[in-house]
Amino acid sequence: MPNWTALAEQIHLLQSKPPVYASTLEPNIQTALQDFNRSLLESLHTVLCLTVDDAEKEKRLRYLLVSYTAMNPDSSVDFTLNPELPSNQACIAVATAIRKEDETIIEILMPNVQKIIGIAFPEKMQGFFSEIDHKFVPQHFLMSDNGRAITYLPDLMERAQLNPDVLFQCNPPDLIRIRDLCGSASANYFDALQKIHRVRQGKKPSVGHALQDLIDALVNSSNAGDGSEMTANFSACFEPICSFYLLWSELNDEVINKIKNYKPLNNTHKIDCLESQLLCLFSRAHLTLTVAERSRVETEKVFECTYLIAGTLHSLLGAHPDLCDIPLPRKGNEFVLDTLPNAEQLTALSAAFKTALQSRLPLSGVNDHRFLAFIPWFKILTNQSFDPANMPALIQEVSQMIISAEDFGHVLLLLPHPLWELLISQLADRMKVIIAPDGKSWDAIACILKQLPTQHWRLFFDLLSQSTDIEKIVTVNDLAHLVGEFPKAQFDLLKSVTENISTCLFVKPFDIACFFKSTSSELWYAQYYVFQEAIDAVIVDQPAALASVFLNSDVENFPALASVLDEVIQKHLSKADGLKKMLKTFPVLEPRFLNFWEFRRLSFFQVIIPFLREIEIDLSQLIYIFDPSVWRIMFSLLGSDIVSRIIKSETDLGILLSTINCADDHLQSQYRIWFLDSLCEAPPTFKLNLRAFRKLIDRFPDCRDSLKILFWRQAVVIWDELMYRSSIDEETQTNTVPIATAQTETETAIEPETPPPGDAQPRFFSRRRGQLRFASPGQASSTRALLTSPPPPAPL
Repeated sequence: MPNWTALAEQIHLLQSKPPVYASTLEPNIQTALQDFNRSLLESLHTVLCLTVDDAEKEKRLRYLLVSYTAMNPDSSVDFTLNPELPSNQACIAVATAIRKEDETIIEILMPNVQKIIGIAFPEKMQGFFSEIDHKFVPQHFLMSDNGRAITYLPDLMERAQLNPDVLFQCNPPDLIRIRDLCGSASANYFDALQKIHRVRQGKKPSVGHALQDLIDALVNSSNAGDGSEMTANFSACFEPICSFYLLWSELNDEVINKIKNYKPLNNTHKIDCLESQLLCLFSRAHLTLTVAERSRVETEKVFECTYLIAGTLHSLLGAHPDLCDIPLPRKGNEFVLDTLPNAEQLTALSAAFKTALQSRLPLSGVNDHRFLAFIPWFKILTNQSFDPANMPALIQEVSQMIISAEDFGHVLLLLPHPLWELLISQLADRMKVIIAPDGKSWDAIACILKQLPTQHWRLFFDLLSQSTDIEKIVTVNDLAHLVGEFPKAQFDLLKSVTENISTCLFVKPFDIACFFKSTSSELWYAQYYVFQEAIDAVIVDQPAALASVFLNSDVENFPALASVLDEVIQKHLSKADGLKKMLKTFPVLEPRFLNFWEFRRLSFFQVIIPFLREIEIDLSQLIYIFDPSVWRIMFSLLGSDIVSRIIKSETDLGILLSTINCADDHLQSQYRIWFLDSLCEAPPTFKLNLRAFRKLIDRFPDCRDSLKILFWRQAVVIWDELMYRSSIDEETQTNTVPIATAQTETETAIEPETPPPGDAQPRFFSRRRGQLRFASPGQASSTRALLTSPPPPAPL
């Protein structure tokens, strides 16, 4: 077991050691951090001096370390940014004393770290190989800007001496810190490695490569990479803009005049030139401009979007590669290869870096204001040294102080997660006021999740569901908006942790419709991906439920919705009655609502047409589902290709006409006529001969004129067959009467007529001025009468 007395004495000595912070730290922040350093040392010393058993003492020390390590990453008290800070040295000593055999100190002090950069071992073993004899040397490490990785500097910089490309795979913010780590020793070594890297990569210190660095910073500052709005986070690209502003100011007039009007290829817009784009950035960063430049910015009004500006500059750089041949001011000598450092020089620079690394000065962090916001909560939660007897009362007191989602997130982050259930149960009655004071909870939940370690997200949602009536706090609209708050890389995690809540919220098709309706269709794919399991549970086995989602959605969103739910639609259409069940979901409650519901039904039918090309369709079902008044539209949506696949012959057409029947013969005839007239919008393409045509006429005499209109394009074929048969009769029958072979003044041949443009119902044949003489008038008269009588007016 640890020697608690010796450890307490070590911390007592550290209490007398003055803390040192980065020289750039603001005085008020430095004062607050000094006070906290003293408070943390007192808390650790108090726990070590308690008269409790070893297991209880270790648990309380771990709780104290959990609270501190949750708030210090990337602040000026970060273990890797200020390794010599007395409170940090005390925490390292405690972690070293209480670590278990299979546990690393990094796991205790930096539980959010998932990767150690620079260690060439599997991730599970990185921690052991980065600790010398289980001793953690914080000077050897540097926290990454995302808080989920740390860099092991000795190994990284040693490998970089052989291959500088290894170093420059790190994030740009991390590279800036590495260069500033040990003053001139790290800067000289870094610059030498960078010079080699740039030459090997063709990245000489030129205007072109400086512009590329600016482009990268602009892209990273926008939210386009994670699927959100393309609005700029100018704090993230302020320094790169300032750096380029300085080198632009140092370029001589000859160079500026040469390149300032460079534009992307085939782009003639004046505001897309290099100088206009840069002036917009300089102005947005509030950098000094001349009166003329300021006036130009106000006149041109370049859209202040870092993502769009980066795109323009990228195209411009691609169109003008000579920018990479213009050296930066005072960097012309670096274009000469013989100025690169040799192996002996690199070895000397590396040795100087390693020596300076052991006594490096503290660096300032970027999360100091966040750290200061946690301090009051830390002092309240730790003032009882995590005494189990006092924690219920303390947590009840803290729960009354929580008035916002931000407060809730702060307390959850600092409170060891075994105590979360107690806190959330205390807040159960007030949870809706805290998380959803304005009726929506997605923004509050996102605020809380972004503060918590991702490994604790599931615990948060599970406890929230168990302690509260979750349906009164979270809605499907909240789930929809929640997806837009996180990058694509976290969708799988979000999908996993919200599984139980989404199952409770997605119960009816109306819930799914509201879910999609609450946000832009651009987010629907991501939203469906995250909550697909819960959504599919409602609609995947019920065609009517799927159609109800469309029924409760806006018609203009039908195409996007069908695109998202395409797999479910295909599954239902593959069933024999799937199409029928979906279409019959759209009701007709009263005759006065007929047009409204038929329009929605047709709109739904239109978006699923592409899925119908690969399945068998029962057209007789569609005839009875859709009102006759919209049959024409139905066929125009189906198209001739699909109709021809269904109606392959005159037999299929006859069967369809036979299915249209009712008690009233006249009404039945009208329906069949309406059907044929509507079918003209997408006529079947099967070949029809004279015998088949006469067969249809004989079977459906009331539809004679509509059939002529439907098959007018095949009139030539039918006419040729008729004439051929007449000529055969002339030769074979003894009572043959010679047929007229030439036109007289009073008669003309019957020929099909090309339909006039725009004619909705083209005439089948031209008017006759005379009468043909057939060899057998009895045989030919009936067919001739059918083919030559003019069509009736269009039916209603």
